[in-house]
Amino acid sequence: SGSTSGGEIIIVTYEVAQQQITALTSAKTSFESVSTAITTSMGSSDKSATISAFTFFSYTNTFFITISTMSIETLKTETSTEITTSINQLITASSTGVSVSSAKFKLIFQTIIQSITIFVE
Repeated sequence: SGSTSGGEIIIVTYEVAQQQITALTSAKTSFESVSTAITTSMGSSDKSATISAFTFFSYTNTFFITISTMSIETLKTETSTEITTSINQLITASSTGVSVSSAKFKLIFQTIIQSITIFVE
């Protein structure tokens, strides 16, 4: 089972293919959790929540910039500490409680959710 890339033949063993599938499945699950966390925070009506909408927005932007610079190849072969930290930060913040987001934040959140959906499918 090989594929050509610029004239060279790349042989992928079964074990390597399984590791890549596991890594991509894990990334997809994590990204879907982030999408859920962002959606949850968008629906917040708690004006005195522990996490401010601005702080959550900042976390979301960090996540988005990080995934925007990653390739599928990177996701298949390595676990990024930066992306893991960002994912955990978003999920924890969302479950802790985020204050009400402005309409502009919500619009950007929706764009990020759409990007995540495109990225994982």
